[in-house]
Amino acid sequence: MKKDTTKIKIEIDIKSYFETGIRDFAFNLIEKITDWNEIWRYRIQLITDELCNNAIEHGSESNSKIIIDFEYIQNEFIKISVSDFGKINSKIKAKDIIKTMEENSLKKQNELGIRGRGLAFIIKKWCDSLEIQDNQYGGVTVSITKSKENTIIENPQRTLEEKTIII
Repeated sequence: MKKDTTKIKIEIDIKSYFETGIRDFAFNLIEKITDWNEIWRYRIQLITDELCNNAIEHGSESNSKIIIDFEYIQNEFIKISVSDFGKINSKIKAKDIIKTMEENSLKKQNELGIRGRGLAFIIKKWCDSLEIQDNQYGGVTVSITKSKENTIIENPQRTLEEKTIII
């Protein structure tokens, strides 16, 4: 039996990008096409936001664009890919991102401050796969995959302790 597949591609100019629009879109997409719980809807929203912000900040000129691809195969997985077009004067290659991510993952979170935690800690921990590749546009494409079977959270923990994050 063929599974229902949803594919959505968004090309957006950096000048037109607004975080809340993409965040809300990602959350609402997951809510509409999956039966994943609210925690995972928020996580996918954060993952999408992090991938887009990284592409804009580190891999795009101010007059460029990013491409966001969503692919969902019903009851199996979601794949999100974000592609940038690179910077003319400071080309970042996939191998550079992978090296930085590996270096950051060896550090304690409090050694990084507020920078460098997204790929190394949050996305890598929440996703089943994380792929970083040079792309045909002269930039980098970062793709994540999350399978439905790994979205069950039995007893989500909440805490009121200051500076405590439970993922």
